[in-house]
Amino acid sequence: MVTSSHRTALVLALFMLPLAVGCSRDPDEDEPIVVIPVTLDMELDMRPPPEDMAPFMIPDVPPAPVCDPSAEDLPDVYAFDTNCDGIDGNEALSVFVASYGDDTSMGTKLEPMLTLPAALQRAQELGKTWVLLQEGRYEGAITLVDGVSIAGGYELGWKRDGNSFSTLIGGNPVISGTPVIRGKDLTLPTYLMNLEVRAEEAVAGGKDVFTVLLLESPTVIFERMFLIGGTAGTGADGGSGTRGQDGVSGRRGGDGVTDSGIGCASNDR
Repeated sequence: MVTSSHRTALVLALFMLPLAVGCSRDPDEDEPIVVIPVTLDMELDMRPPPEDMAPFMIPDVPPAPVCDPSAEDLPDVYAFDTNCDGIDGNEALSVFVASYGDDTSMGTKLEPMLTLPAALQRAQELGKTWVLLQEGRYEGAITLVDGVSIAGGYELGWKRDGNSFSTLIGGNPVISGTPVIRGKDLTLPTYLMNLEVRAEEAVAGGKDVFTVLLLESPTVIFERMFLIGGTAGTGADGGSGTRGQDGVSGRRGGDGVTDSGIGCASNDR
């Protein structure tokens, strides 16, 4: 699997404040009280040196290129429209999918399709290389098509800012534990971009959960993806344990109580 050079990370800055710690006993009246003045410099920069932070820095957004109708406009993390067709991507090379779509349509901007599996098949039939997905929740497992990429996070009107996501959830409800996304023997560049992928949450006991399964597919490229694992099924009960060791012998009991021998017994034992 090929990992894109564009990466986004969340950087958390932790600031520590000094704490005063006191003893649990009262001070001896004869003991001197020592006061240590402490000055907190609010200007103090407690961050690591810039060279240590470099791998975690969010890259600056470069200036938008001048659009050119002859340019190759592939969906990108910055959502630039480089070929002046009004979307991030190439409309002529794309199949469009929206929650209000219809799988009997041609998958255009005005008449989008409804489901990803149908859109991938349509793209393959028409020789298109991208499936563009509006924001929303889309259920069901998909099998990737070699060379057909998927970009999510498009708004109504097919605008995109690069910071929104489309959610793929579930898997095959018939075959429990089926991956949400699977791919096998993919040899052409195939991008997955701005997608939140959630595995099936509840499966039968003893079954596994997969979010993405790629086999012999080194050309799949992830950009701005959230892959969230599900909860696996309860494991099978364990077998019976082995017999424990015999306990030690008990001690000798005490002597019994002797009756008086005259009349009724003097006790009830």
